[in-house]
Amino acid sequence: MQKGDKQFRVIIANTSFYLPILPENNYPIWK
Repeated sequence: MQKGDKQFRVIIANTSFYLPILPENNYPIWK
């Protein structure tokens, strides 16, 4: 696994965590 891949996974995790509190116009990208 590359160094950038780990950072990318962290960003995805943070995004998934904060998505529920975002406005309703944000579509579920985790689908």
